[in-house]
Amino acid sequence: MPRKHAPDRPGFHGDKYLMEIMDLLLRGADAFVETGCNRGFTACHVAGRHDIPVYTCDVRKPAVDETIERAERLSLGSVHTHHKDSLAFLQHLHDELPTEALVVYHLDAHGPRNEEWIVPKELAEIVSTRGKAVILVDDVQVPGKPQFQNNVCKGVPYTHDIIKEAVFETAKKNGRMLPFRFWQPGYEDKTSWFHPLVGWELITYGVGSITRQLRGRADVAERS
Repeated sequence: MPRKHAPDRPGFHGDKYLMEIMDLLLRGADAFVETGCNRGFTACHVAGRHDIPVYTCDVRKPAVDETIERAERLSLGSVHTHHKDSLAFLQHLHDELPTEALVVYHLDAHGPRNEEWIVPKELAEIVSTRGKAVILVDDVQVPGKPQFQNNVCKGVPYTHDIIKEAVFETAKKNGRMLPFRFWQPGYEDKTSWFHPLVGWELITYGVGSITRQLRGRADVAERS
């Protein structure tokens, strides 16, 4: 039995600051790529605000069907939804997208029953194939800010150290020691009317400085 549609909501958990950050970063992007479409809110949010192709995926057929239905109902023809696991999805897209394209990623996929955090493998695929990127990782622990929720896999929280290790190991292996920048929320107040605060981490490389755009919204977690 198909799930009922929830009322349409903004993407990125309805977090005003995060939506502002992503709007700024998407202005110069050639594509938006998301792993883990869930109910399609973020994909449709981006497609409704930016004239770029939106690619998303999920391993759960009901989530894929609902995202397709939502995009069709909202007449958002730029949303392309795939019923694939995230690594196969990214590998397929990277074969298709021009190497010089600036892609903004939203990594929000989870392994079966949350027994594996797939993000390190996704980051390895991105960093090994793309010379520049903007990557938003969802559900990450924000040190010193317990009001932000984060996911836990086998008792281990999703942390900056895990993300950093995946990025730097892949960059070193592929001879791509670029200037990576890591950012986390620079705010503490909840602005969503329907969702608690969720931690995130933003990774940028090859795109120049974005400090001015992020001022007051994000803090530097680390830079290489």
